[in-house]
Amino acid sequence: MDRLPSGMKNLSLKGFGPFKVQLACRLDYNTSLLLATLWDYPRSFIGSLNTTNADVGLMMVDKMAERGEIVSDDISMLTDALRQCQLGGIASEVESIFKKNMSRTEQEKQEKQEPPCDRVNPSDQDTGAVEPAKATDSEDNQRPSIDKSKETTGRGITGAVKPSKATDSKDKQRPSIDKLKETAGKGTTEAVAPINLNRVTIEATDSKAKQQSIIDQLKKAADKGTPIGELILDTSFGTIDESGSITLHSGIILPLFSTLTVLNVWTEEGRVMTETELTGFLQYGSKSTQLNVLGFQSCDLPSLSSSTEVLKEIQKKGVEVLWVDTAHCLDTSSGSWEMDNIDMVREYCGVGIAIRKHWRKETQELQIKMLQFASENEIPVRMLKLNECYCSVTPDGTKITLQSGQTLPALPTVRIINIVTEDGRTIPADEFARLLEFANQSRLIEDLSFQGCELPPTLPASSISPEMESKNFKVYWMSAGHCFDLTLRTWKIADLNTIRESCGAGVVIYKQCSSHMHKLQVHYLTVASQNNIPVRVLRLDESYCSVTPDGTKITLQSGQTLPALSTVKIISIITEEGRTIPADEFARLLGFANQSRLIEHLSFHRCELPPTLPASSISPEMKSRNFKVSWLSAGHCFDLNLRTWKIADLETIRMSCGFGVLIYKQCSSQMHKLQTHFLTVASQNNVPIPFISLRESFRAVDDTTGSIILESGVMLPRLSSLDDLSINAESRELTEEEVNELVKYSSQCSKLCFYFCFLPWSVPTDRFPAHLRSGKFQVLWDPEDKEEYTLDLASGRWVNHATKMALTEKEYQDMLVRFRLEYK
Repeated sequence: MDRLPSGMKNLSLKGFGPFKVQLACRLDYNTSLLLATLWDYPRSFIGSLNTTNADVGLMMVDKMAERGEIVSDDISMLTDALRQCQLGGIASEVESIFKKNMSRTEQEKQEKQEPPCDRVNPSDQDTGAVEPAKATDSEDNQRPSIDKSKETTGRGITGAVKPSKATDSKDKQRPSIDKLKETAGKGTTEAVAPINLNRVTIEATDSKAKQQSIIDQLKKAADKGTPIGELILDTSFGTIDESGSITLHSGIILPLFSTLTVLNVWTEEGRVMTETELTGFLQYGSKSTQLNVLGFQSCDLPSLSSSTEVLKEIQKKGVEVLWVDTAHCLDTSSGSWEMDNIDMVREYCGVGIAIRKHWRKETQELQIKMLQFASENEIPVRMLKLNECYCSVTPDGTKITLQSGQTLPALPTVRIINIVTEDGRTIPADEFARLLEFANQSRLIEDLSFQGCELPPTLPASSISPEMESKNFKVYWMSAGHCFDLTLRTWKIADLNTIRESCGAGVVIYKQCSSHMHKLQVHYLTVASQNNIPVRVLRLDESYCSVTPDGTKITLQSGQTLPALSTVKIISIITEEGRTIPADEFARLLGFANQSRLIEHLSFHRCELPPTLPASSISPEMKSRNFKVSWLSAGHCFDLNLRTWKIADLETIRMSCGFGVLIYKQCSSQMHKLQTHFLTVASQNNVPIPFISLRESFRAVDDTTGSIILESGVMLPRLSSLDDLSINAESRELTEEEVNELVKYSSQCSKLCFYFCFLPWSVPTDRFPAHLRSGKFQVLWDPEDKEEYTLDLASGRWVNHATKMALTEKEYQDMLVRFRLEYK
């Protein structure tokens, strides 16, 4: 028999008790640390775990039971998390132990002839759990599971939560939807275990074959009249029309399941749903005979008009529509969102609240009302995350103003506050002090953390009150891997768990940040490397200056020196626009990356790289490791064996296009050829190209092919997946004919923009393709970087975008004089 940890020998040997005993025996320090980090446990608890504590398993079991991550009839949260930590063997063993113990308990219940439980027990199903997909990055907290059958929580959310990883808000939060489409579309013959009909998840990262297998099993169950508990669309939902036809990102149509009880839609973080989409889901719900809960998480939802016909149908069927992010439910008589019961508020506050910048003002208002309700009812808020929505804090530190203008008062029951700012923002000392005071007004505060910004090196003594010093809550600067000592009023290196969390999210070193911040970042990256902590991604955002001759150190623009790191996985170098990196420097940067034993990918953006390298530049070791080297600006990868560029894979091309493509005049014809090549491949594979900006590189449109001729002489063909074309033709006066030809070239786009050039006073539009004149196509012109004009496609006249007034001939002539004085 397994040795029992100390303190566990008096536990009952029946049912859930012996299961917890045997579970504790299998949770060693490393496994417990992984789970605690994945589930974002308080740092105080993580710090209490250590390799010499024999009770570490017991501590984890108690904590999981307290948080509802294991309950007497469901341990799927734990097994999902173990598999996400790549511990599938332990997960299978734990499932086996759980089934053995709990099936014995069920047998004893039957022998005692106890009344049957209303709820379906997963262990009673002659099925296994759906094989969990690989962990995906998520920028926010864990998500509760909606389950109507949990009567103890009223209508709403169970104590079960889906773990997620904390990530940098800018770098690779969750896989992009395009990435998910590609992953889901890859057919495979993998075997899919029989599903647990009590709770079924279709993940965006599942293969198309796996998704289809799950759907087929659900269809078969529904056709037999077998009840289906909860179906979760975990970021796999793609589109829905007004009639309620759901299509997954993989292209699979989700049929209607007549016996489905709960449909829970988890969207990609921050998705904004339209009225049409919400109406479509209500239509889906109204057609299902047994659906009683329809839930949404991680998305922004609109209100509906009370006259919307499907609301009456939903009201008649008694389907509850829950918006978990705000703890509100849809009032089917008015179409507006109303606060749900206190149990739902308590449950969601126990998971954490994220207020996002791009969500509607009305949505932020609902979230603030929920937080105030929680405070008034003494409900603890585990985490409050302000995701790029923070604007300012009042002089007395009692209120925060959001970017939308909404006001967030200090909350007395919040435990963790996480402020993620826009990239590179500087928070001065007085503002930092007021934010400390804002956090201090919570009697439960444990952590205040900052990400994406620069903070001051110290604070005046008067900024820290005696009360704040006595509370001594943790203040983390995640971007710099340091903690603020409230007594000494200075920064010190963070504990290894915080460094591990910061490195796991990714590290960005910005050009505009101070030498002080760069110094702190270099310090904690060095500590991470020394302690074998993996750095998921290191991004040098215009902060790279040079690399030493031996390739062992990089000098930043601030003058700080970054040594080669042995544990970095991805290095991304974004230079200032149009920089040229010569062959010898490129070779040294390859050597810098090669010194990491974990290196997977080195990428470059906005710069020009050499066409090849001498054979002596690539060591045999580098060839054998063959890590990926991407030139994102050109959509190509460097072959370390052949020492030349080849077209990138579709994933990299999609990433390159996602940035938008800048084509500079000063770049070589070799780079122009690579860019036009990868753009052509992208278009042929229907990869969306958000925009192309021709930076003084436009020469003319070819009369024969309709292609754009670049200044280098390279041809840019028409691209069917291009959305927006920008022409920056500084100092040029374009003719009516040139404008017409560019409009024809852009006939598949939604927008054509002209900057810093001069166009005719009017442009006859009768030569434009007919579909452009009747559609949403726009032609914009900003000649002086002052005012923008839109071409009226009916009259051919320019209209001031702000005033909506047509440009007069006198205004045009005055503007022409100024233009010629500046450029001629």
